[in-house]
Amino acid sequence: MLDIDHFKTINDSYGHNTGDNVLRGLGAYFQKRVRGADSVFHIGSEEFVILLNDTTATTAHRVVENMRKEIALLPLLSEQAVTISVGIAELQPEDDINNWLKCADKNLYKAKSAGRNQVAVCNSKDSGKTQDKS
Repeated sequence: MLDIDHFKTINDSYGHNTGDNVLRGLGAYFQKRVRGADSVFHIGSEEFVILLNDTTATTAHRVVENMRKEIALLPLLSEQAVTISVGIAELQPEDDINNWLKCADKNLYKAKSAGRNQVAVCNSKDSGKTQDKS
């Protein structure tokens, strides 16, 4: 689960048309960046869910960390970098889907609380560990 950092400020400072362009730019990036077996969902204003099929939390962290760095370099705004915060949760066969999503959301907020522009990861058996940005 990922969230664009300070998206409200982008909308307030540059206007909703610019905010919409940022969302479209990220959508185009994700379409090019994810594998055919993966899925990307825009689930709210500035929030997305990416399902990385057949991927461990460790591999997902590596993939998403690269995405985080690449997104910060995209020319989505001319005046500033657009950054994201990400919460990763690995789904196990015995996991309840709602708990899995809550874990991802909990980790998203851990990443935001730890300063944004970073990734937090756990699986359903963890309490969630924040992974520092590189």
